[in-house]
Amino acid sequence: MKFKPSVFFLASALLLAAACSAAEDDPRIHMPQGEAEEPASDVWKLKFKGNAGTRTSFGDYVEGSPLPLKWLRGDGIGLFLSREGSAVEGGQNLIAVLDKSSGGLSGGVFTAETASLEPSAYYDAKLYYPWRYLAGDGAVITGRVAPHQLQKAAGSSAHIGKSGGFAVATTGFSTPASGKTVSDIAFELNHKTAYVWFDVKAASGNYFGWTLKRISLSAPDGVFIAGATSYDTSSGAFTLNDAVSRSSSIVLDIENGEPLSASSQSAYMVVFPTTVAAETLTLSYTLTNPSGTSTVTLSHDKAVGASSGMFAAGKAYHLVEEIPATSGSGWTETPYSVDVESCRAEVLSVLKRANLPSISLTYQDNLTKVSLSVVNDEFYAAQGRVSEGELIDSNSIYEAASVSKVPFAYVAMKMYDDGELDLDKPLYEYWPEMLDLFAEDARENAKLITARLCLLHTTGLPNGGLTPPISFTASKLPVGSQIQYSGTALCVLAKVIEQMKGGIDFAQIAKAYIFDKLGMNTSSYLYSDYSDSYSTLHTYGYPNHTRHTSWTTGVHATLRTNSLQFNEFLQWFLHGADLTPEGYEEMMRDYVRYNANNIRTLGWFVEHNEELGSIFWHNGINGGGFRSWAFLLPERGITLCWFVNATYSYNIQAPLFNIFVGNKTAVGTLGGMTPLPSDKVGDSGSSPISYE
Repeated sequence: MKFKPSVFFLASALLLAAACSAAEDDPRIHMPQGEAEEPASDVWKLKFKGNAGTRTSFGDYVEGSPLPLKWLRGDGIGLFLSREGSAVEGGQNLIAVLDKSSGGLSGGVFTAETASLEPSAYYDAKLYYPWRYLAGDGAVITGRVAPHQLQKAAGSSAHIGKSGGFAVATTGFSTPASGKTVSDIAFELNHKTAYVWFDVKAASGNYFGWTLKRISLSAPDGVFIAGATSYDTSSGAFTLNDAVSRSSSIVLDIENGEPLSASSQSAYMVVFPTTVAAETLTLSYTLTNPSGTSTVTLSHDKAVGASSGMFAAGKAYHLVEEIPATSGSGWTETPYSVDVESCRAEVLSVLKRANLPSISLTYQDNLTKVSLSVVNDEFYAAQGRVSEGELIDSNSIYEAASVSKVPFAYVAMKMYDDGELDLDKPLYEYWPEMLDLFAEDARENAKLITARLCLLHTTGLPNGGLTPPISFTASKLPVGSQIQYSGTALCVLAKVIEQMKGGIDFAQIAKAYIFDKLGMNTSSYLYSDYSDSYSTLHTYGYPNHTRHTSWTTGVHATLRTNSLQFNEFLQWFLHGADLTPEGYEEMMRDYVRYNANNIRTLGWFVEHNEELGSIFWHNGINGGGFRSWAFLLPERGITLCWFVNATYSYNIQAPLFNIFVGNKTAVGTLGGMTPLPSDKVGDSGSSPISYE
């Protein structure tokens, strides 16, 4: 994206994610096996109690006061067990989950379960926060201090773990001679990263009442404060990895900043520990005026004393900053803007190179929203259908194809969150007539289908719609054992949900759960004539350039929308929608490895990208005639989606992604995101990409 002018150029960091080829090799990923079972009798429960009820209580930042940040729902700690110096088999990469009771939040009580212990024995335990992947033989924990961090609101600290804050603890416990529970195992975190606590205010002047949106911190050249990290559990060494990933700058976005006033608002930045003394930092604050019509960045240099020793591990440095009444006196002001027309020209160039008719595309981050309806006039002229191209605008409706599956998954998870739907209860128990949808010899297997297996695409059902009698793919059985992408499974789940809701069509359920709430007034899972926008948009790849006007509800592929409306859903979802923290975490956590680069969650594919952090994504193809992509980048606060009304032979997703997010080499792994060949143009043939 073309930003002008730019105060800082922020280098990307590499997240060292250990890629495993199969789910059973990756301890982050859990393959559910149908209905949940009671824990076996040999399962031990270990209850760990954190220090002082906080996950970050330093006690010795520069002024000497503690920085208490309470435990949050969804927090987890990693656990590594050993006995007499030897690792316990099955005792590595355990996850201790914060108890959901109020006592858990205030006391930091975590429970882990394992079957690997013996009675009357002593065990050493290494703990680390937040829980992260323990690489290789358990000797190294990898992660990154993110060069681009995202805080949800002023004063919120929920982002610290995701941004790279890292702490470890060592403790031990003895198992009883009888019983399977060990309680009150105390631990105290030793932080390996440093932190900056900003208190920002504006007492008066031009910027009083402006909203704080971004804080940037730049260290002197050659002083690296962000990048890929490794912690050696044996030596205790915490290191910043290869030079390619290192950055001397960190940007902290604040999604829901507050208007500046005489009262300070707090922001927290994670920093890799290093020494900055007798040098100068550059601090920048990006502000938006009350009407949202103007954005500026105010910058100044801050001298660091010779004895301060910023940034030491385990310390939080308190910076109280007052935005001046006007720029000057060491502060400089730089207008912030986006060159939308340049973005439009680049998107049009991609369309022309791929010989595509039109696209609806919307990008949004914490500071910027760009929504484009781009028409390739050359395509329509060559087709002799110029009048059709002239009718396309920002209100035109496209088919979302398999991106339709994401809002459906949200509805299912909202029902789970509300206690209506048990993810692990066989679906036929909600609606026994479900079995009538299946071929007679498939009904015993159908009894094993659960909502969780449907959302993970592990039912063994084929990919398609709902066409009884349904059979399983024999090579993908038993149910729950293998990945097989299946629209049919989601359609079965939708039918069950409809019955649970009293026979209401899912299109109406989605309208109540999502579209009415967000003002997505012309988005629907049913074809409708209430808007002329869809009837004016023809697809290319069909003999008569027709549309799917006859398709009935099919949650796998029949949503009609456009990027401007669908971005409302993505932004809402990025901010948690109206799920509880536990429900959101359940939907977004890693479950099963889909291939070498991507993991399946309950609704999304996700790549833990070396440069950008987690990229949640889905794409879609409807009969070759509509294609779609949707992205969430939670650690960057980015949403991006687009819809195209034609088939195409070459993957345009990499160049489009790079226009807005940046030229990130690692995104080539996203569902076949190969660059568009510079010497080729598209045609009307069909060339499916990796996932629908």
